[in-house]
Amino acid sequence: MSRQKPAHKLRAPQKKTTGHRGQWTADVNGRELAVLHNTWRVGTTGYFDPMEAAKTDGAKHKRLTDALLENDVAVVQRDAPDDPGMARSGYIGLFS
Repeated sequence: MSRQKPAHKLRAPQKKTTGHRGQWTADVNGRELAVLHNTWRVGTTGYFDPMEAAKTDGAKHKRLTDALLENDVAVVQRDAPDDPGMARSGYIGLFS
C-alpha cells in the first residue's frame, strides 16, 4: 500500500527571528528559543555540542538550558564557513 502525496506542499508560516551576536538564544515571535549550531548536528536528528570553550556556569548557559527545557523547538543557525568562532551567517529554521 502506498501513501498518497498531498495535493500541494504545505509550508510553515514565516517566523520573525531576532538574535544578537554572542547570545545563545533568540526571540521568535515573542518566545525565547535556544540557538543551536548547524556544525554540531549529528545525522538527520541528532545534536552534540561539546561546549569545549564555553562558560557553562554563566548566565548565557542558564538562559540556553532554560530555553531548551521550556520549549519544544529550537532555532538552528548556519555557521559562517571560515570563522573559528562559529559566527552566524543566517538562520536555517526551527526544529523540534
